Amino acid sequence: MTRVKINELKPLKPRFEVPDVLIAEPPTEPLSVLSKDDNGVVLSLGAKNQRLIVSARPFRLDIMQGPEVLLSLNSRGLLAFEHLRLHKDTDKEEDGLWEETFKSHTDTKPNGPTSISLDFSLPGVEHVYGIPEHADDLKLKTTDGGDPYRLYNLDVFQYELYNPMALYGSIPVMLAHNTQRTMGIFWLNAAETWVDISSNTAGKTVFGKMLDFVQGSSEKPQTDVRWISESGIIDVFIMLGPKPSDVFSQYASLTGTQSFPPLASLGYHQFLPYWYQLLYQRGPCECLLMILFIISHRLDCLYSHKYCFILHECTFSFLSCLRPLWVDYPKDTATFTIDDEFLIGSDLLVHPVTEDGSRGVTAYLPGAGEVWYDVHTFQKHNGAQNLYIPVTLSSIPVFQRGGSIIPRKDRVRRSSACMENDPYSLYVALSPKKFAEGELYIDDGHSFNYDTKKEFIHRSLTFANNALTSSNLCPDCNFLTSSWIEKVLILGASKPSKVLLKMDGKETPVDFEFDTSMSVLTLRKPGMNAGADWTLLLQ
Repeated sequence: MTRVKINELKPLKPRFEVPDVLIAEPPTEPLSVLSKDDNGVVLSLGAKNQRLIVSARPFRLDIMQGPEVLLSLNSRGLLAFEHLRLHKDTDKEEDGLWEETFKSHTDTKPNGPTSISLDFSLPGVEHVYGIPEHADDLKLKTTDGGDPYRLYNLDVFQYELYNPMALYGSIPVMLAHNTQRTMGIFWLNAAETWVDISSNTAGKTVFGKMLDFVQGSSEKPQTDVRWISESGIIDVFIMLGPKPSDVFSQYASLTGTQSFPPLASLGYHQFLPYWYQLLYQRGPCECLLMILFIISHRLDCLYSHKYCFILHECTFSFLSCLRPLWVDYPKDTATFTIDDEFLIGSDLLVHPVTEDGSRGVTAYLPGAGEVWYDVHTFQKHNGAQNLYIPVTLSSIPVFQRGGSIIPRKDRVRRSSACMENDPYSLYVALSPKKFAEGELYIDDGHSFNYDTKKEFIHRSLTFANNALTSSNLCPDCNFLTSSWIEKVLILGASKPSKVLLKMDGKETPVDFEFDTSMSVLTLRKPGMNAGADWTLLLQ
């Protein structure tokens, strides 16, 4: 990760730098000089074959790995830094430098113009994502001939679709991805910001790209991005990946991870923004404006109870809970522009139904050589294919990845608090190699004892060689639970002659049912405690 920070050497007054966002000042490392001359210097970035080439006239930074340029900074010479100045009385017209007028409102600029700008070039990159929030596609469009993407916190009612206008949040982070690498640009600036995107492949059809390939065109795809902020300083972090998980980890090392929410937040939420009866009864009250900025991911949100294990993973692994398909399948080009389905963790794929009157949707199941199971019917489907799924008003296509184990609490309750000691059902989705793994996490659901006193249960669930095993991942943790294993469903299994529960040195037979049409083995009420060591043997 490389940080570039540009400020005035001797400003008239300190320029604004964003506080309270970075969890700590990032550590620095000395860079070794590989070579230098009168116009620049070549520095080693520490990583294998990575170099930073600094050119002085004109100013430019190139980050390279071997002979390949990963990113160029100021390659188009669009660096701009308006310095602070004194307002002098003059007859010369200075329209917009010291004040701006819109209708009857006048916005003064006591320090004069203070905007900044910097451009980045990304060779080999066609797909860029991020800079939320905008009502647009997942893949960011080029802005040639139109308005740039705007980052500015606004509460917009009836916003326009596919428009670069600003919405609630302004998170100045952009991800760039191709089949070889994922990189990120984190522009640490809280002022109103515009992001201009251009690409040499924009507007080319699939036929046009095929024609270039047949003709042997040597033009390499490239995306150019320009950031323009109203004030502040240039403070940018370049996250070099190379994997998507590495970029998430690098970003989390700067801004923190997803907060682990309490049990009370895991439930249904009804938001009624136009119901003001209580406000009339109580009189004026203070309120908090809903906005998003860089550290908003640290705050607790509302989730379904069955995803608390995914939240635990995301809290400690730096990954995002909800993520696009390309994050887990970075070499599958078919996933790069898919924005009508997403992954919950790495094991659940959801395709929402978003069209009125829809009778079916077409979902892409990624992963050549993988299998996916419909969580409603348990039907098995091969990966790397488009699949048409009929839907009704009460159904949403959800698939579980083969090779995963997901614990769920299936009993319907009036509140999530009532589910605290409910039993678990284990959904074991076998891979083509008859293997699956997952995790089970349990704590008290409301305190920070999991962090301060290690009061939690964290177990590994593994299915291999016709045996499902639960083992302790934290032997020095201390927590007791009343929850037990009520049911185990093994998807893609073969029918056994008998099933034995091995626990505490004893073997006990377990009742089971087998659905031949769907190859689903159901073990009913094996009865072991969720925090115990045990093994289920299929014979």
